Amino acid sequence: MTYQPFFSQHLKFVRDGDAHAMAICIFHHDSTGDLSVDLDRGLYFCHACGAAGNTRTMAHYLEVSEPIEMVPDLSRIRLKLRRLTLPEPDERELLMYKSGAAEVWKEEREFNGATVHKWGLGYDAMNDCLTIPVRAYSGRYIGIIRRRIGPEREGWEMKYRYPFRFPRKSTLFGAHLIRKRSVVITEGSLDAVKVSMAGYDAVATLGTHLSPEQVSVLSKCGVSLVALMLDNDNAGREATQRITEGGVLRRAGIRLALAEYNTTAKDPGELSTRGIKQMLSGVFLARDETTC
Repeated sequence: MTYQPFFSQHLKFVRDGDAHAMAICIFHHDSTGDLSVDLDRGLYFCHACGAAGNTRTMAHYLEVSEPIEMVPDLSRIRLKLRRLTLPEPDERELLMYKSGAAEVWKEEREFNGATVHKWGLGYDAMNDCLTIPVRAYSGRYIGIIRRRIGPEREGWEMKYRYPFRFPRKSTLFGAHLIRKRSVVITEGSLDAVKVSMAGYDAVATLGTHLSPEQVSVLSKCGVSLVALMLDNDNAGREATQRITEGGVLRRAGIRLALAEYNTTAKDPGELSTRGIKQMLSGVFLARDETTC
């Protein structure tokens, strides 16, 4: 039994196979083919907007007749989705988002062209969002974080979208660019980018938790001193206290320093490069011996 006829009738495939296919998602403005389709089980999942279901839910959404074949049980859909064979991320997709990227990033975040190039930042015109490539510390391409431009809109309730099954716990954003033994740790990816514009090596935990796996990455990169520069809110301050008292860095032989805000800025992204330098001047020097 296959659900290929139903899906092929209502979707545009960008990559077709015997059991799985990738298609243009009908649930958001998709230009790259984010919808993963299981042709044998009749299931689908969008790696961008998170839409998930079976042929029955899709038929209801499209207001069309359900396929004659037995509709799969939705109560087991999450288990089956975990078993989907996902295509390996292909960094050639980044080429799609280069056009006009420098201008958009300058307007939205005041990032200069050198910064856009260094971090591989892009712009998805179809979905009107910023694209932020993520790499492992080895440089291996993991996927794209998408950042909404403007206010909340349908399908974009959250500011950020992460790749499906994104290994956040083991990923330290920006680690592939570490060249010094002293590093600034931020929460958000764009905070790390902003700190790097001030002359520091910076990474982001992509949240308020610093995992042992992320600390291991710091050790592999030869880091001996980190400055915590998390968000200037309750969650950021609590995370700073938790990391300080937890001793996860100390156990790895990495010294810890704290960057203290002397302004009302809520995160490093709201500071100027001069403000970042002033904030970190008493912590460590931007010019440090290289690790490679």
